[in-house]
Amino acid sequence: MILIPQLQKRANKANKERVDITRTLSDKIGESIAGIHEIHGNGTYSIENAKYDTLVDKLKKIRVRWNLYRQGVKACNNFFNNLSPFLIFIIGGYLTIKGQLELGSLVAFLSAQEKLYDPWKEILEFYQSYQDASIRYKRVMEYFDTMPEHVIECKGREPYELDGSIEVKNLSFATETGIKLLNNVNFSIKHGEQLAVVGFSGSGKSTLAQCIAQLNKYTKGHVFVGGKEVSEMTKEDIINNMGIVSQSPFIFKGTIEENLLYSCYPLIRPDREKTREEPSLDDKISALQQAGIFVDVLRFGLNMILNHKDHADLVDKITRVRKNFQNEFGETLGPYVEFFNENTYQYYSSITENIIFGTTDNKEFLEENLPENRYFLKFLDEAQLTRPLLRIGAELAAQT
Repeated sequence: MILIPQLQKRANKANKERVDITRTLSDKIGESIAGIHEIHGNGTYSIENAKYDTLVDKLKKIRVRWNLYRQGVKACNNFFNNLSPFLIFIIGGYLTIKGQLELGSLVAFLSAQEKLYDPWKEILEFYQSYQDASIRYKRVMEYFDTMPEHVIECKGREPYELDGSIEVKNLSFATETGIKLLNNVNFSIKHGEQLAVVGFSGSGKSTLAQCIAQLNKYTKGHVFVGGKEVSEMTKEDIINNMGIVSQSPFIFKGTIEENLLYSCYPLIRPDREKTREEPSLDDKISALQQAGIFVDVLRFGLNMILNHKDHADLVDKITRVRKNFQNEFGETLGPYVEFFNENTYQYYSSITENIIFGTTDNKEFLEENLPENRYFLKFLDEAQLTRPLLRIGAELAAQT
């Protein structure tokens, strides 16, 4: 109760140092990878190796000290657990010899004491794991625990509904090193007007847009959107009134629809009701057409294999569309599109699709699983197709 917590405190201190030096080493690795061309170009291998040597040597010493304290906790625990039976034997044996304690009572007491060892050992292991995890968690949280530059939510009010006017007065922006990227910029745009900012690379065009959109906190001057100072508005106000097309757009994992509607989702306060309706299907199609990717998205849909269990509502619709499409465009597209006909060989389809009359969503009848499908192999034998297909396969393999 006294010694082990003291050792654990020292182990925790060493663990904090270990986490910090490991993060520094990780940052150094990332820096070396990012600047690999500079290292190769200047031949500074020895310099980088020396930096790594210093960090690794420091990490080694810290880990040795950390493990010594951790093992010291276990050693003390084992020592005291093994010391207790020794003391019981001495005291109990003396009392037994003197006739003050029965031998059966001594054996029962020893058995009870031994049963306490395993639970105590588990508690100690949990205590050490808990302390290690707490240190790592606190260090990680300290790294990310920074206050945002702007207030996130509108507290006690609804987000502003502003017009599209923008006014910039004596706007300046400087980096942390003091380099001025913007210097006393002034202009105003009325609602409905458009402005193109033209200049060479690095002249501050993107920085100006980012200051207006509250992505950068300007160091001097004022920016008004709809008469409201941008630096005093919340993120929720900005998102509710401003749309941004990034200079380097990022596509998130997920569906095309999720990425298309990404700016429409209530990102800041998902627990509140939506302030605007979700775009309709016509709106989504219009956006795809304006972006020039409608044909590509349509092609993705047409090339997709649907699972009839998941899309049962589409089966009848697609079948009806296919029949109407063939009736209306069969003659016109006949030379270019091969419509399905069970009585003729489909030259634009594979041998597999001709045998099973199309594609399937049943795993057993997928093309890669057919060689192990007993039902399919039996059918090939009965239709006398096994030998011809094997001969074709052998010829293709020989040519390959």
